[in-house]
Amino acid sequence: MTGEPRQAVEDADAAITLIGPGKGEGEHVQLQDESGEKRDMKDLFGKALTRKAEALEQMEKWADAGAVWTICIESGVGGPTALAGRQRCQKALAPKPASKPPTPAARSRTTTPTARPATRRTAPSLLQKDSEAVERLRAANQAAAKADDEKFALVDKVDARIAAWRDGKRDNLRALLGSLDQVLWENSGWKKVGLHELVMANKVKIVYMKAISKTHPDKLPQDANTEIRMIAGTVFATLNESWDKFKAENGL
Repeated sequence: MTGEPRQAVEDADAAITLIGPGKGEGEHVQLQDESGEKRDMKDLFGKALTRKAEALEQMEKWADAGAVWTICIESGVGGPTALAGRQRCQKALAPKPASKPPTPAARSRTTTPTARPATRRTAPSLLQKDSEAVERLRAANQAAAKADDEKFALVDKVDARIAAWRDGKRDNLRALLGSLDQVLWENSGWKKVGLHELVMANKVKIVYMKAISKTHPDKLPQDANTEIRMIAGTVFATLNESWDKFKAENGL
């Protein structure tokens, strides 16, 4: 059981090291997916601190956990969770009431001399883990930058392909589904659907569900290239928008 919180502490330290002394203030990082969404680095910093403090509590390292919760509070992250965490640690470290008179057992509990040596013994491995995590993140960032370059080079080509399929029928789900074969990539496995197959609303729904499954970003083949992912992401979003309108018009 102790291996899990210890690993959580190491991972959190790696993230905190990567974010740096600025604590993520005013910084953002772009997610490595089709959404292009950006995450607040300060929010990620807060989550890393929170995970570290919670893991230290699981290991009953109350002083260390309390120090991390204090950093959370001083940095403006964690909110009520950080306040409650620091209070728990203070309570755990506080002298016990009269029901527990001074005994060898009580003294050993309040002094916890083994906490610091354990931390010192694991320091080299922590540094190694931090270095490995930073290298993994650096490689991931390089891969993301390469993907961004590919997207930039393909944007005009993909936009033209999407426009040829979508323009003039953006709100016409039947027309979009009936011409879906014209926009999807080669060897997509999509079979052309005739408009005569899209007369009934329930049939439209069935074809729509198949199209969404085909273009969902999480269901694309692992070896799908950047162009395929760009096409799939835009088609997926377009069909969803058109479906919302179709659903309202047909009472589905």
